[in-house]
Amino acid sequence: MNDNRQHTPAPLRFAPRGAAALAVMIGLAAMFFPGLSTPARAQDDAPLPMASLVTGAVSDDARTLFCHTGAAALDEQGSTLPDPAQRAAAVDTAWRMRQRLSRLPARFAHPAPGTIDKDAARIINQVLADHVRAEPAIEPHVLIVRELGELGKACAGWLDHRRLAPLAPAERDDHAPDIVRLGYAEFRLSGRRAADIFGSTPAAVLARTLCAPAGHDAATLSREIAAFVAANGGKAALDRKVGPDDHGQSLLGWSVACANPVAASALLDAGADANLDLGHGDTAVGRAAALRDPAVLVTLLAHGGKAEGHDARHTFLENAWLAGHAGGHYAGFDAMIAAGADPDHLVAGIPALWDVVIAEQGWHWLAEHWSLVKDDKVALALRIEQFSENTLVPPDMIPDYRAVFARLKTDGVCLPIRLDVEYKTDAKGHLIQPDCPTHP
Repeated sequence: MNDNRQHTPAPLRFAPRGAAALAVMIGLAAMFFPGLSTPARAQDDAPLPMASLVTGAVSDDARTLFCHTGAAALDEQGSTLPDPAQRAAAVDTAWRMRQRLSRLPARFAHPAPGTIDKDAARIINQVLADHVRAEPAIEPHVLIVRELGELGKACAGWLDHRRLAPLAPAERDDHAPDIVRLGYAEFRLSGRRAADIFGSTPAAVLARTLCAPAGHDAATLSREIAAFVAANGGKAALDRKVGPDDHGQSLLGWSVACANPVAASALLDAGADANLDLGHGDTAVGRAAALRDPAVLVTLLAHGGKAEGHDARHTFLENAWLAGHAGGHYAGFDAMIAAGADPDHLVAGIPALWDVVIAEQGWHWLAEHWSLVKDDKVALALRIEQFSENTLVPPDMIPDYRAVFARLKTDGVCLPIRLDVEYKTDAKGHLIQPDCPTHP
């Protein structure tokens, strides 16, 4: 999986879990947090309000650990936001909260310096997972920052109510050290700054600029890039890969990571290679395809980026489809198709895209985009049937699932598809259905 996929942002890693299971998680956590109980919910199927972790009937020790953990997560997640102003606001909020929490008396439960409480993180993760699932149209890391901000407000309200660790009037407008030093909050990817990736080099300075406010000004950025090229041996400097061979980084890859189409366009105009292999066949195009906002992807494709390709896990087209499926729109996928991506691209003999669509139960999308299915429809039907055999809820109860099989039947596939026979292949490598007069 590439670095820019936003489904599981660092440092909080979660698996979706229902509200009922979340209540169990919080109940179990009472063993670790004296006085911790399940916060009230408005309705059973609604996500728990993040603030309820602090405003509910929990102990001050639990509140302290939730607030410490939430502040650390807000700093980490806020630093990944593409928008510099939102990024600065999140980092500043987290810093002020940590300042206040650090002044609490020793009688409050404080995590060890440089650590987070694993049990508090586990509970926060589950609440966040429910919110991500409930609002799929919002970028997960943007939604996570929003909800962590709500937790931060609840923590500030608790401290204010108890008159604990107040900020002096002169401190209320203070900024995090990062912002004081640079004038903005530096973009971080999985907690790593540009200097952590590119080292103490001119490339690190340029990389930092790509994701800074100046990186959204095309004229300013073009001058910065031109100066970098002139001082570092020409255009080849733009494509120097850093990091491990199996998952490297480049300046263009960094602009994709912070989802900045202005920076990507400026680098491409200066001669950066949109198809530079960053490891396992991955390129900036593959990473951009995993973003829900297609702006960077469209920019790369317009500058000669190749839509055909794959990383260690998926084809680039699959990345685009998964991003569209998660976000509810398929603009990036459509751009990839228009640029020549092949939906029947084979991986281990299976049309990879259709395998992913089946696994994600994208039946409605598949029925609506049936014209894209050009390849072995018997194999497709067989894969769907194999999938349905292993699901708890029979897919044939879903109208869109039945619509897919209706299209298969119209195209000559004999139904029901059988799993207990050995299929031969024709000259094209397509499966042949025995005793099927309408074989496609």
